[in-house]
Amino acid sequence: MKKYRFLICIFPFIAFILEMLPYGAVLNFATEGDGVIRRTFSYFDMTVFGYANFGPILTAVFSVGALALCVIACIKHKRSLYKVCVMLLAIAFVLSLCPFMLGIRYFSVVGLLISISLAVSSAVAFWYYKILKNAKEAH
Repeated sequence: MKKYRFLICIFPFIAFILEMLPYGAVLNFATEGDGVIRRTFSYFDMTVFGYANFGPILTAVFSVGALALCVIACIKHKRSLYKVCVMLLAIAFVLSLCPFMLGIRYFSVVGLLISISLAVSSAVAFWYYKILKNAKEAH
């Protein structure tokens, strides 16, 4: 099963790449009349944080931390590190859904792909943690 341990690093890395793109976080600005200008930003852009959309930056921080921990867990190969990876990825997934609190207009397709990537990575990390747990109990 050691050959599958680097599988848990793929989806957080995909989420990280998508978070760097300037299409994930959405801000809507009102214009004169009834118009709305929709602008998209990177998850790491502080402009989004300045306009009180806290979900993207918090998602980015937790997912980068989870990615780093997943890499460390793959190298050290300790079960407890995989458990923390599952928790961090699950928190990042929940935080990635925060723009829904502001409305569907504040969510983008890239944001949806980030959420899916974080959910899949959390599930894969949980799966691998369970495999390691069952292997240890079998010995």
